[in-house]
Amino acid sequence: MNYHVNLFGGSEQQLAKLVTEYCRLVTQPELSSEDAQSITEILSYSRYDQELNYWLSQADQLIDYQLSTGAIPDYDLVVSSLSIKNLAYNLTRVPSHQVTFETFKELVTQTKLKHRFLDQYISFNEQHFSRKAIFQTTALTIYMIGWRPGQGTTAHHHGQSLDAIFVYKGEMTHRFPNQDECLEPDKMPSRPGELFGENELVCIDRKQCHLMANNSSKNLVTLHFRFGTPPDNINWVTNISECKPAAIWSNSNAHIEEICSLMNA
Repeated sequence: MNYHVNLFGGSEQQLAKLVTEYCRLVTQPELSSEDAQSITEILSYSRYDQELNYWLSQADQLIDYQLSTGAIPDYDLVVSSLSIKNLAYNLTRVPSHQVTFETFKELVTQTKLKHRFLDQYISFNEQHFSRKAIFQTTALTIYMIGWRPGQGTTAHHHGQSLDAIFVYKGEMTHRFPNQDECLEPDKMPSRPGELFGENELVCIDRKQCHLMANNSSKNLVTLHFRFGTPPDNINWVTNISECKPAAIWSNSNAHIEEICSLMNA
């Protein structure tokens, strides 16, 4: 498949290095003469590199937006937002049914979000797990879930959606149940789940049943990537329909597809 260049993928290390260095420099409160020279050099490279020019322009949009709100430009926000936008592009360049489980897993694995950026989306509820949206289009939803000890789900699947769960903090118990448990989701599990620690990833295929829980004595925080139908409206801290994307771009999938077509021109 001819995917859009993966900005933070292993094969594009030089591009990612230049973009992240540019973001670091332009978000500093003060620039030294050496910093200013470095920015000038990176901009000169972008005159002959369409991809580099594009991503620098996206970074500038984010920084301009932050300045327009009176905020101080934030490196973690800019880099994390670019990483999210890059993932959204890669997932929407072809019809959704052509995005394989393996491709989805690879793209999510390459999507690195900063800790200081993610920490603002952590929330908990004493009665049930708590979801907080980070980004949403019609095709991709990224969100955090906070789990108190003892909280979890019954066996379920997500239809035609692909899912990835990244353990951000704590320890997650996860299992792919047998067919009987999927038919009777309230039935007690017949065997214990597998334990996943911080920075470990679990991916769930289309129509694949799974269940998860926080069986530890400490809080659990998981980062979720849902490619397909967004999660239901239960247990959201904020109404998903009012979700503001981490970046400033439109929530509409048509807008992403429009920009993708411009990139192909």
